[in-house]
Amino acid sequence: MKPLRFILVGLGARSRIWRRVIAEHADCRLVGVAELDSDRLARVRGELGEASDGEVAAGGTLEHVAGQVEADIALLCTPPAGRDAQIEAACGAGLAILAEKPLADTLAGAEAYVTAAERAGVPLAVGL
Repeated sequence: MKPLRFILVGLGARSRIWRRVIAEHADCRLVGVAELDSDRLARVRGELGEASDGEVAAGGTLEHVAGQVEADIALLCTPPAGRDAQIEAACGAGLAILAEKPLADTLAGAEAYVTAAERAGVPLAVGL
């Protein structure tokens, strides 16, 4: 069985936990990271270079990174208020979406994300 390939979006505190979880599971592989803060992105790229068994694509947006690698899942560790472009990019790339809670900062926003995922035919889940 081939490993699940993740793109991690948002490299704040929660992403550290997810990077560790992905690294500890042989059936998971981190293939990309997206972060708007260029200093944070550079720091994490350095950390990944030391710990990774393969190339990890990096960029400022999910859309950019998804265009560089083959992936299965977009893991959103970003604030819920800024996810419109991320949901759109994940749906456009056919990526399953796993988002940190809450999914959105409004009910209407959450409903829009669910509708977008349904239209694109991609799974959407919210983790704790």
